Amino acid sequence: MPLAVPATLEAVRRVLAVPRDSMLLQGRFPFKASTTTRECLAGTWREVSGTKTFTRDKDIVISLATAGEKWVFNPDGTARLDFGTGTEHKGEHSGVPIVITFVGTVDYRYDIEDEQVHLHATASSGSRTIRVRDEAMPAIPLSRLIPPDATVGVTCDLDQLTIDQRSGTQKFERVRD
Repeated sequence: MPLAVPATLEAVRRVLAVPRDSMLLQGRFPFKASTTTRECLAGTWREVSGTKTFTRDKDIVISLATAGEKWVFNPDGTARLDFGTGTEHKGEHSGVPIVITFVGTVDYRYDIEDEQVHLHATASSGSRTIRVRDEAMPAIPLSRLIPPDATVGVTCDLDQLTIDQRSGTQKFERVRD
């Protein structure tokens, strides 16, 4: 099959003849702008899916499906984890449904180093409730559950964010105003 060099050269000439600004405005620029993790992370993120493990009494490990958490990372190094009026993490143990519901917010200061986000909890308000079948355990305040310091791995690519931690992985999409 013959190589269509003249047609290819003509296509390249047409692309080069279009002013760069018009390509940017049309969203067709051939490469992405480079951003730092801090620049990419800044903004509001909604969890679309995730998996976490929950360990109870050191020997019961439950895999949970998660979705709905919201993170807001500010450029000034502050962040908020927002569970709203109820973010559910669902799983099963020996065929018995388990639902862990988080309500409220946790405020953090954060630092970034080598694709790791170091979180330092500064305030929390809300609770966690565990429901096994139809029986709800007493609510526990977030202040007793959230560690004062944590480190998570992040992969940020424009509108997609992945947070990796010891207990699992969560996928987020950027929330546009």
